[in-house]
Amino acid sequence: MCNIMIITRNILVEQQLQQRLQHLGHEVFCTGIETCHAQLRLLVEFFDSIILSETLSNEDAQLIIDQVESKEQPIEVLRKVETLPSKEQSSEFAKLGIKSYLSIDASLEELREKYAKQQKSWVRDTKTVFNLVTKRSYVNVHLAKNEKKLMKILLENAGSCVERNIICEKIWDNQPTNSSMSQLSALIKKIQTKFEEAGLEHKLVLTYWGRGYQINPQAEEAVQEILGDNDQWKEPHVLKA
Repeated sequence: MCNIMIITRNILVEQQLQQRLQHLGHEVFCTGIETCHAQLRLLVEFFDSIILSETLSNEDAQLIIDQVESKEQPIEVLRKVETLPSKEQSSEFAKLGIKSYLSIDASLEELREKYAKQQKSWVRDTKTVFNLVTKRSYVNVHLAKNEKKLMKILLENAGSCVERNIICEKIWDNQPTNSSMSQLSALIKKIQTKFEEAGLEHKLVLTYWGRGYQINPQAEEAVQEILGDNDQWKEPHVLKA
């Protein structure tokens, strides 16, 4: 098994690659470039291989490679590409420190053989660093005013479903309308996406069709990480569904 880190600008587009590598028994961690820049020196100690997404620019790749090459323990860096480079392009990439490539649509068989020679008889302790980086990445999620209001309502009613009309009244201080109901659905989708891109493994909000929404108990810690321990999120206020 290899410990593999995928660095990208869009975590969602890496899901298929991550799933295929995990299918082959590898430990895979996918992180955004912004989070990675701040913690790369810590992260590289825990991985055997780094995959640079096609969403990264050559400048991004160069910055990462410069830090990786400063480590005593060698780490293979692969550049994910749509088409394999020509000899001339390979020569240019080599100057950046990129010597290995991975096709954007690599099959299970290709991935299996690619990492066959790198199988390790030992396993590094990646759990600690996974948790550390994931928690810190949550802090980078920016919530808009109404998104914070929504999270506050759901947290205050953790463990129960809050009706849609009650949420709309609290967010917009008006009787719910078709327009506000649509806006609420859009808010839920935006927040879900933001946390997914930050690396949240669990669905953030549970939807009860025809009733309302509930904060996922498995995601409460992540939301608290965003909102912090400020007293404004702990006001004694309970809504009844």
